[in-house]
Amino acid sequence: MVLARAFGSLKSRLGTAKLVEGLRTEEQMRFFIDKERALCDRNSHQFSVVVFERCQERRREREHLRLLVRALRNRLRLSDEVGWFEGGRVVAILPLTSMEGATRVADDVCGLVRESSMGLQTRFSVHTYPRHLSASAEAALT
Repeated sequence: MVLARAFGSLKSRLGTAKLVEGLRTEEQMRFFIDKERALCDRNSHQFSVVVFERCQERRREREHLRLLVRALRNRLRLSDEVGWFEGGRVVAILPLTSMEGATRVADDVCGLVRESSMGLQTRFSVHTYPRHLSASAEAALT
């Protein structure tokens, strides 16, 4: 029984990994955030980070993740980075993007997910550096 449960868990994780092939690891995303901060400090521009929350409907979590990744790949630029963030959330780093621009992109992505899933909602938060970065977001991104 324990072996069957372990195999099912492994199979589930492999299935999820295949769904999100190409997403950066959390460590890689932290590196890209640090890199963008250094570039912003040197060149006086902004970048934004969009954190997409996990699906609230447990039974539709895999579908949500698949549709979210597809929407991100269709909507983002080559210069943007997408990967994992703490708590199993997906994060997008948008260089040279204001809070308003990042919010527009995130709204577009959420709209694509909603259309593809017949109403599945996606929640997100936007953090912009150097402006609009709350103390809690600053702590989470370091």
